[in-house]
Amino acid sequence: FCDPEGKNIKTVEEVTGCDIIVQEESDLIGVAGFDPVRRELTRRVLEKVLKEKRNINPEFIRRTAENQKRELMKSIKHDGDQIAKELKLE
Repeated sequence: FCDPEGKNIKTVEEVTGCDIIVQEESDLIGVAGFDPVRRELTRRVLEKVLKEKRNINPEFIRRTAENQKRELMKSIKHDGDQIAKELKLE
């Protein structure tokens, strides 16, 4: 994931809007950002990208981010609908 030029990290930061903090000596990756939805999107993208056993490149990261964003928005809408239903706001 940590390529020599840092293109992968820059791509994740660009598509998610959050900062990525990498601590190579302890194998930690942190996410910093004010928007909790963007932080969750970043977490999901990193998790999905790092689980892949194939070559990680900026295009793959962009595709993964689009898919994860779609899934996250669907999940948020579903949860909101459920809460509205429980509160009888429909």
